Amino acid sequence: MTLSTKVVNLSTKALTGKAKISIKNALTGQTLDLPFRISSTEKSFVIAAQQSTNITWELAIPESIYVPVTITLTAQAGDFTDGEENTLPVITNRMLVTETLPLWMNGEGKKQYQLEHLLASTNSKTISPHRLTLEYTANPAWYAIQALPYMMEYPYECAEQTFNRYYATTLAAFILEKAPKVKAIFEQWKKDGTNLTSPLFKNQELKSALLQETPWVMEAQSETEQMQRVGQLFDSYRLSKERKSTLKKLMDQQHPDGSFGSFDGMRADRYITQYIVTGLAKLKYLGVSDQDGEIQSLINRALPYLDHELTNDYHQLKRNKTNLDNQTIGYTQVQYLYLRSFLKDAPKAVDTKIIQYYTQQADKYWTKFNAFSKGMIALTLYRQGNTTTPKSILQSLQETSIYKEELGRFWVTPGASYWWYDAPIETQSLLIECFNEITSNQEMVNQMKRWLLKNKQTNRWETTKATADACYALLVTGSNWLESSPQIIVTLGNTRVNSLEEKTQAGSGYFKTSWQGKDIQPSLGNIVVTVSNQQKTQREQRDASPSWGAVYWQYFEDMDKITAAKTSLIVINNYSLKRIR
Repeated sequence: MTLSTKVVNLSTKALTGKAKISIKNALTGQTLDLPFRISSTEKSFVIAAQQSTNITWELAIPESIYVPVTITLTAQAGDFTDGEENTLPVITNRMLVTETLPLWMNGEGKKQYQLEHLLASTNSKTISPHRLTLEYTANPAWYAIQALPYMMEYPYECAEQTFNRYYATTLAAFILEKAPKVKAIFEQWKKDGTNLTSPLFKNQELKSALLQETPWVMEAQSETEQMQRVGQLFDSYRLSKERKSTLKKLMDQQHPDGSFGSFDGMRADRYITQYIVTGLAKLKYLGVSDQDGEIQSLINRALPYLDHELTNDYHQLKRNKTNLDNQTIGYTQVQYLYLRSFLKDAPKAVDTKIIQYYTQQADKYWTKFNAFSKGMIALTLYRQGNTTTPKSILQSLQETSIYKEELGRFWVTPGASYWWYDAPIETQSLLIECFNEITSNQEMVNQMKRWLLKNKQTNRWETTKATADACYALLVTGSNWLESSPQIIVTLGNTRVNSLEEKTQAGSGYFKTSWQGKDIQPSLGNIVVTVSNQQKTQREQRDASPSWGAVYWQYFEDMDKITAAKTSLIVINNYSLKRIR
């Protein structure tokens, strides 16, 4: 291309001087005169008074440069000097293409992957490699830990959120008590600020635009701030203080009749009351310390209200002369029976015959309910000594589940339902609890936990309730994945990346490495992931936690030569041409 500039003589006499051009990398300041093949950066000129002249340079735009450039033009004649500077993009018929290849393993083993376009890149004369990045997380179970501050610091003051804050701090204290290794890792996190940085900020090179100019920026900042608060969350003194203050607020929100409303001043809400009391009962069932008896006090004050509501349900059936042999049990009564299954020895202000009636209803009509309620019914009957029906329920649940090696085992729930018993995360969490308690099939439990963890890989659990249930299911059921510290070896061609030799994040074992430009050889497209836990028994190998990562390959290619890559996500564009006569 020809770059021209106009030099104007504003003086009253002729001027003789020199014009100069300079081209630099706008990001680094590196001089690019040679790549643009400028034969001479200076050119002489003679300009009559009050006249002007054009000066031109011939430039050859290099194919290997795609960053913006800063062009500086100056003219000097005697004591007179002037110039201008502009930063210009390098527009080309080539595009930056980012191809991603997800990597994953379930426990120990070896798996082979291929970046087919990278392997075939030798067949293209126009491909220009830019960057190849490998990242891997050895123990993603720690992402559940990172979700706990979300429950603690949720801004709303309704009874449900107040309880979930208490639930989060109590669950955190329980984890510290049972797994001292966790506390040591958090202390390490607080000392090393890089471990508290969002993975999105660590992967700026994977975005085609700057992170600050994309809609992702606030999500990334939120995630980073959330991770920075994890270490503070697990401070023992703070946990104790937060538990006491939140429990006091929860007690203040309880109505005189023992019920809870959605917000202060609102009427009693049966579902919210059962939800809170069920959560408190779960904590006691775990063996959480209740030295002052305040948890039990909350439960004891609420039970008479819930017993009274169930009694009203039954008497309403009597008043309406309903055929009691037909199905009369609904989701609310199932939730009550599930709650009571945690509190066998708690006093009852309801006739035992009424509870027996609804229990028989649950036993008889469990097939009429969705997966969430089936799990509640199975646990309720199992804790009462009934093993036959729970076995049938679990067999039915297993037959209706979907299993995929990468995603694990899960159930399809209604996509657009707002009912509490249709929520997918809460359903998965409860069924994990169900299979964990009733069966000895830990392999299946881990398959179900894997789906819950994979859901967290690309999402944030949408509500504090979902987060609370998911954390409970992942952290206190099945195998203790937090204790897992697998060795990850990723071989790309002849290059070997060993997690023991990389700088990894404490706990999650996250690491990242990359190759630039000419260092990217086609052979790097042959990838082998090897996970080793140094575990001896078949049970320990089966219980090992999942791990995952990805390879990102970036290259420049002519627009008309870009072809689709074979990945699990395929986007198809369809165009229609409308002719207007």
